[in-house]
Order: sequence, then C-alpha cells, then structure tokens
Amino acid sequence: MIRLSVIMPSNRADLRALSRITQACSWAAPHTEVIIRDNSGDAAKRAFLAQIEKENCHLIVAEPCGAHENGWKALERAQGDFVFLISDDDVCFDRALAELPAKIAEVANDPSVIGITGAIMIDSSKGSNFVAYRDIGAEDPLMRLVGWAGSTPCNVILFSPIRRDVLKWTAEVLEAKPFRLSFDDQICSMLYLVRGKFAYLDRLLYSYDQHNWESRESAQREDLKCYTAAGLDPAVNKLHWLLCAFEGAALARNLSLAPGYTLAQRQSFADYWFALMFRRFQVDYREGYGSPFADKADTLCAKWKTAAGQLTFEAILADICQFLALTSPAHATRYFDYWRGFIGMRHAPAA
Repeated sequence: MIRLSVIMPSNRADLRALSRITQACSWAAPHTEVIIRDNSGDAAKRAFLAQIEKENCHLIVAEPCGAHENGWKALERAQGDFVFLISDDDVCFDRALAELPAKIAEVANDPSVIGITGAIMIDSSKGSNFVAYRDIGAEDPLMRLVGWAGSTPCNVILFSPIRRDVLKWTAEVLEAKPFRLSFDDQICSMLYLVRGKFAYLDRLLYSYDQHNWESRESAQREDLKCYTAAGLDPAVNKLHWLLCAFEGAALARNLSLAPGYTLAQRQSFADYWFALMFRRFQVDYREGYGSPFADKADTLCAKWKTAAGQLTFEAILADICQFLALTSPAHATRYFDYWRGFIGMRHAPAA
C-alpha cells in the first residue's frame, strides 16, 4: 500500500536541482512513491533522468508548460494516502521522510487529520530560523487558523504532506478562480486549516529558501509577474491584500468546507480572515510599477482604508470590478460573474 506520494514538479536544470531530484528518488520505498515531472525541455537533464531506475520512482518527461499545469498533472498520478508536494530548490530531510509512512498509518483512518507537519527551517540571506506552527492540531478550526497566522509571516505550512483528496479539492477550488494570483498560497493554507487538523512529526521536515520572497521589494516583483501573466494591469498590485481578504473570506463564508460546519462557524472564519488580510492591506505599501492607473488605485485604496465599519462584500466586489474594467471590461465581467455567486450579488455594478 502506498502511504505517501512525494511529488516534485521540476523546471530547473542546474546541478542543485539535479541533486534534489536524486535525493527525492532515494526516498522511493514500498510505502512511498516518488513522482518527478520535468517540463524543462532540457536534453541533458532528460538524459540524466533516464539513468535513474528504482521501484516506485516515476520520472515523467513532459513538454514545456506552466508551473500550475506541471504540478496538477503530477498530482493526477499520485496514489498515496497523503501527498508531499516539494520544490526542486528546497531541502527535505531523509530521516523525516523515512518516518512519514508510519506516521501516516497512525492517522490514515482519522479523517479529521488532513496534514502532517514538523519543524521547518526558513533560510534567507540574513540567516536561518526554525518554526513550528501553534495550535494547528486543535479541534477548533478557528483556533487552528489563529495559530497559523500568529506563528510566522512566512507561509511554509504548504510544505507538508496533505491528505490526497484534500489536496485535490483545494487545487480544484483555486483552479476555478478567475485568476491565479500569488496570494493563492495564503488562501490554500486557510482552506487546509478549516478543512481539518494537522498531526505533528517530531522531526525537522523541510528547509525553505526564501530566495526572491525575502524582502518586500523582491516579493512584490514576484507578485507583479503573476498579475502580468494573468493579463492584469500592474496597478492591481496596490489592491493585492484587499483582493486576498475578499477572495478568502468569500470562499470561507460560502464553500462547503467540511461536514457539520454551521453558518455561524463559516462566518467566524470569514470574519477572521478578512480582518487579518485587511490589516496587511492597511499597512503594506504597494507599488504601481508605472501604471497610468496607479493614481486611481491609490484613490480606491484610500477609500477602503478609511471605510471602517462600512465594509461589505458587495461594495468591495463592485469597486474591484470597476477598477478592472478600466483596462479590461472582459476581465471585470469574468471576475464579477465568478464571485457574485459566492456573495449572492445578482447585478453587475454600475459603471
């Protein structure tokens, strides 16, 4: 029985990536399968991968494609009870990987456990530190969410083995959104935490290298790449945390996250999420990157930062869509048509 599927979508072709791939392949065992899906198109890398042979180690050579597609196609091949989605530029620890199948066997029949975490090292040019999330094993989903938010500003709970059906459900929710944006990792974590609790493995599990995400300036440049790839104007970057607050709260309020949640519970998730991300919106300065619509974005930001006590999903969605319509009425319509179903808004906002 395959307990754990380790999935590494890979695009890099340097020696470090090859070393990470080789290490991952070494974890293949009777209860652990390893799936490497390479979309680099690099001939030398393909030749290297062709030399690796091991039972339960699956090496897939794919045509060049986007990162989301590469990860999704790899996930479709997974057979394990839990899936550990890892990067080809980070580090996992051999002893933790060896112990995971037994830990999964302990919790496999408890559907309230949707993930397993351990100690995680966050590495940057300024140094390294270790984090362990508080209260994510609590029965109360709101307590889990609060514990996650208060543990570290770096969202590394994503680097955890997750129950396969929960991971697929979460991926489908995110793929259905009108635009895949860089704050989706935050929403992903929220969906995990309201869906179920995490068991703890008393091991150092993962080392995450922050790379381009370790400073506000470099992180915003990465955010900008997502907005550009989605065909959105760079000035949308100024609304980044408002969008994250709105989208996450709308999902938490309206999705059937797990059996037995009452409307009041879902509302408490939504309220907490919105307040958490709205605080980021209030304090984080965001660049407009030379957009001719940056001033209009600033005006909209100023409006909402001073709108305490007057925040409604309907008004926020109307303003977001009107802003998107400045550069693309089609994008505005697409955004409105999707999100109005979550908040019960029937008519498009007036121009």
